Amino acid sequence: MELHPSLRDNVRLLGEQLGQIMVTDRGDSFLERIERLRGLSKSVHQGDDGARDLLIQEVRNLGDEELVSVARAFTQFLNLANIAEQHHRVRKTRGDFEDSDPYLDDAALPNLLNSILVQNQPDVVLETLSEMQIDLVLTAHPTESMRRTLIQKYEKIAECLSEFDGGTLSPRRDAHIKRRLKRLISECWHTNDMRATR
Repeated sequence: MELHPSLRDNVRLLGEQLGQIMVTDRGDSFLERIERLRGLSKSVHQGDDGARDLLIQEVRNLGDEELVSVARAFTQFLNLANIAEQHHRVRKTRGDFEDSDPYLDDAALPNLLNSILVQNQPDVVLETLSEMQIDLVLTAHPTESMRRTLIQKYEKIAECLSEFDGGTLSPRRDAHIKRRLKRLISECWHTNDMRATR
């Protein structure tokens, strides 16, 4: 499924900022490794068994310290993507773009099913539903496993994304928000995910 353009733009912006920070902190080769692992993961997700074997080998070749850094990189990116997605949901709830994206309409699925039934195609619905693969994914609630300092930084990142929603920004204001985003993402990258003591 294609991401809504504003969500895709926000994920790209946050990911690019994180990438720049990783290059500054760990060097170009680290980001290249992350991108290679990400590309292999996407290929595995698309069913490429050869990519699966390469991915397993790449991960096995990582030393302990490198493995932790790679895991942190993916964790940070996914946290940033989640911030963008939550921000997108807030915008949807506010109705910022409900007319431009039919997939965001709560009535889309019932309307589609009714349309198919009216066209006398219940067999198409049954066949489609029977071929679907649905996986259950259990995760901890994000706030349960996240330090308060990171939660506060993530809230500030979401505030920055909201500032982009206000319409056309002056080049100066746009640059200011992007600098603030980069600083916040850098702080997240350099914050230890887990407290040493409680």
